[in-house]
Amino acid sequence: MARKKKKKQQIGIVEQIGEFLDSEHWSAMKGKLGKFLLVIILLGGVCGGFAFLDGYVQRVGRQRGTTLTVKMVNQPSWASTELVQQVCFSTGIRCDDDLMNDTLTQNWAANLRGNPWVRQVNLIRKCYDGLVEIDCELRRPVASIRQQNKRYYLDAEGVVLEHLPLADITDAGHVVELTGAVRALPGVGQIVQADQIVAGLQVLVMIKEVDDHLPVRERLWSELALLDVSNYEGRIDRAASHLTIYTHHNTEVRWGAAINRSRPYAEASEKNKLMQLYQSHAMYNSLDQFEYVDLRDSGKTKSDPVKHSLRG
Repeated sequence: MARKKKKKQQIGIVEQIGEFLDSEHWSAMKGKLGKFLLVIILLGGVCGGFAFLDGYVQRVGRQRGTTLTVKMVNQPSWASTELVQQVCFSTGIRCDDDLMNDTLTQNWAANLRGNPWVRQVNLIRKCYDGLVEIDCELRRPVASIRQQNKRYYLDAEGVVLEHLPLADITDAGHVVELTGAVRALPGVGQIVQADQIVAGLQVLVMIKEVDDHLPVRERLWSELALLDVSNYEGRIDRAASHLTIYTHHNTEVRWGAAINRSRPYAEASEKNKLMQLYQSHAMYNSLDQFEYVDLRDSGKTKSDPVKHSLRG
């Protein structure tokens, strides 16, 4: 009797499974299984793709050897090849650096910020083919200055920069030399503090900013050769121009007192001085058509340098 009961139980289970397979539940289950299998296949493909990419990256990193190259993007037109190379080298990138090291870009950026020529680091991007792209803002020299037979640059903020060749593209790389009684300069990367140097630099920066906003044919920056600060605040001759600019052909441009110091000496304002300077230049497209250009007088007649400075 026990065997018969067991047989009926087995038949019942088979019948139940058959009924389930013939039902709609089986169709739904097959659909779910199909989707599940599709997801598994896709995940496997993605994982395989990542594994392949990771392997490729590792192989490139191992095989690159000394092929690592550095490129500065968005480099200014006035920056010479030598300057760009100096900045790129200062990143500290080595041929045996592991590109997979996530701290590399941080270290390179820190090294760049330590370069006096670099004003701001915008981006450093490493590519898996061994190329490293750096995007940074460089300090643009405005003036040059000599001390103990050595030449330095000053940017608009007064930061002392190492002297390197600049690109000769129109007047993009032109700087004006500051001369006169120059005290000891601070080290490279530091800001000048000497009053007469700061005063001369401020005048040059003001002229350069105006010049950059004018059409090329109206610019005069490239005609300026040097600015003499030796008579700053009238230390040598109170009645003479405190700051005097000279062109490459030695034409005097008598600027006068330092910026924000015109009133004590009854001189024209900085705005009027700039207007007179560019009006004089516009008459003959050159400052060298005059014996000198005096920008100090605030009177309407005397402020026109053409009336008393034309060559006969």
